[in-house]
Amino acid sequence: MPWCNCCCLGRRRQQQQQHPDDSAPSATAPSGNPRNKVALRPGHSLMDWIRLGNSGKDLTGVGGVPRDVPASELAKHNRQDDAWLAVKGRVYNVTHYMDFHPGGVEELMRGVGKDATSLFNQVHAWVNYESILQKCMVGPLRGGLLFSASKPMQPLTQLLFGKKGEKADMPPPPAKAIEYNPSGTPSLSSAVAPKPSNPRLDWFQQLGAVTLVLYARQVSRIPGKLPPWVRVTLDDGGTKVSILVCNVGGEPGLTYEARLELSAPVMWPCTAVRVHPDSGKVEVTFKKATDVIWKTFGIPDEAHGVISQDVQAESEFWPVHLVEETQVNHNSKVLQFKFSTRVCFTVPVGHHFRVQKDIQGVIVARSYTPIVPSLKSYLYDCDSIYLMVKSYPDGALSSALCNLEIEQKGFEVSRPVGNFDARCLSDASRLCLIAAGTGITPMVRVILHVLADSRKYCKLVKLAFFNKTEKDILWKEQFSSLSQEDERFHVQHILSEASDDWSGTRGRIRTDIIESLLIEKEGLSVTDALKQEPTFFCVCGPTPFTETTKRLLDEIKVPKSQYHCFLG
Repeated sequence: MPWCNCCCLGRRRQQQQQHPDDSAPSATAPSGNPRNKVALRPGHSLMDWIRLGNSGKDLTGVGGVPRDVPASELAKHNRQDDAWLAVKGRVYNVTHYMDFHPGGVEELMRGVGKDATSLFNQVHAWVNYESILQKCMVGPLRGGLLFSASKPMQPLTQLLFGKKGEKADMPPPPAKAIEYNPSGTPSLSSAVAPKPSNPRLDWFQQLGAVTLVLYARQVSRIPGKLPPWVRVTLDDGGTKVSILVCNVGGEPGLTYEARLELSAPVMWPCTAVRVHPDSGKVEVTFKKATDVIWKTFGIPDEAHGVISQDVQAESEFWPVHLVEETQVNHNSKVLQFKFSTRVCFTVPVGHHFRVQKDIQGVIVARSYTPIVPSLKSYLYDCDSIYLMVKSYPDGALSSALCNLEIEQKGFEVSRPVGNFDARCLSDASRLCLIAAGTGITPMVRVILHVLADSRKYCKLVKLAFFNKTEKDILWKEQFSSLSQEDERFHVQHILSEASDDWSGTRGRIRTDIIESLLIEKEGLSVTDALKQEPTFFCVCGPTPFTETTKRLLDEIKVPKSQYHCFLG
C-alpha cells in the first residue's frame, strides 16, 4: 500500500534482501509498533511530516484551491518529482511525501499517476490516509466515486437514550440491515442470505445481582467463521442497557443488539461478561444498586432485537484515559486504560484494538493486542484495557502513549479486530509459539487460555522468544516463574545480538529451532513428531520474521491448518 504508516511492503522487500532470516524485533503487529519501515533520513519522521503540513507550505501544487481532476490529467503526474495519485475519489499530490513514506519511494510510486484505490484496499484499508494527506489534496477525481470522511461517533448513551435521560431520536436502520415482515418472509435486503435465528433472551437473579442471558446462534468451527464478541453499555441512570453481540453464528460482522430497560438501577461496571464461543451463549452480570428481588427484569426497548450487518465497524471509536502504568523494561510499559464512558468489550483471544489520537491535526492510529496485567492475573476489570507499548524515538503514537500522565485523555480505541479463532487450540495436545519482540503480546492470552483449560488436554506449551539483547526481553522473570509453576510451559530465549556472557541460544529464526520445538527424541522426523502429538503453531513478529517462519514451516511440511500467523 503506497501510504501505510504501519506495515509497508517496500521495507519488507528491503529487509528480506538484507536479512532474509531477520528476527531482531524492531516492531511487530498487532502489538502496535511501526513495522516494516525503511530507514528514513533525519527530519523525515511522521511528526516532521505533521509539522511540514502545518507550516503553511503549499503541498497541493495548485495553490490549495480544490479542482476537479480528469483521469487524463492525473496520468500526466506520474514522476517522482511530480507525483499525483487518487484514492476513493480524491486526488493527492504526494510529491513532498516521497521521503516521508515509511514504505519507501518505490512503494509509493506504484500508485502514482492513477487511481490507486484497489492497491490501497489490498493491504490496509483501515489506514487514515485522509488525515495524513489532507494538506496534499488537489481535488475530486472527475468521474470517480467521492467518499466523504467518517463523522465522529456520538457517545452511545446519547445516541440511544438522549441527553439528561430524554428519549433520543433513533437513527434509521443501516442500509444492509436484515429485516423481516410479520409473516416471516425475508425482505428484499436479506433475500441473498438465509434468515438468522433471533437470539433468545433470559435472565436470573440473586439478592444483589442480576444476570442477562442471550442465546445466540451456535458458531460452527469451519474456516471463515469468527468467534463472537460483546459490547455492553449502560446509561447514567443505570437502567438502560445495550448488549451488542457481533459475529452472530460466526458470521463476520453480523450483529444482534438487545436494548433493555431494567426494573431497577444496576451498578457499573458489569461484574462479569461471559461468551461461550461454541454455543454462542452470552451472560452479562450486574450488581444491583439495591439488594432486592425483582419481579421481572424489565422491558425491551422499542429498538430491541435488531439483527444487521454492521456498517459502523471502521468508524466506531471510544474515548479512554490512562489509570495506571508499569515499567516493563528500558523502553516498554504496560498501560492500563479505562473507557471514559460506560462501555466495555469482550476481546477474543488473538484479537486487537486500533488505538488512535489526533496529533497536531493528523489522526495517527496503530494496532495493539490487549494483554493481562501480569501472567499471574488472568482476569481483570471488564471496563479496562491493558496494552504493552514499546516506545520509539520517532514513533508519534508510541511516544505519546508512553509519556501519558495518569487520567490523561485524548486517545480512542476501536472495537476488537482479528481473524483468530482460539477454538483451533482445543484439539492440540502440544502448542508451539514463535514470537519476536512485542510479537509476544498475542501469545500472552494464548498461553493463559490453554493453561487455564480445566480439561488440561494440552500437555505441552513451548515458547521460542526472539529478541536482540537480554535487556529487550519482555516479562523474562514472569515467564520463568510460569514455567516453574506449570510444568507444561517451557520458554527458550534466542538473542540476535547477545553479549559475551549470554549462555543461551543465539541467532535468528531457523529450521533447527523450529524442529527443536517438535522433536523430543533423537532420530524422530518432523512428520512422525506431528503424527505422535496433535500440534499447533502460532507466530508473531516483524513481517520479515513472520514470513521467514511461515516459509520454514512450509518447508518442513507443517500443514497450513496447523499454524496461524498473527498479522497487522
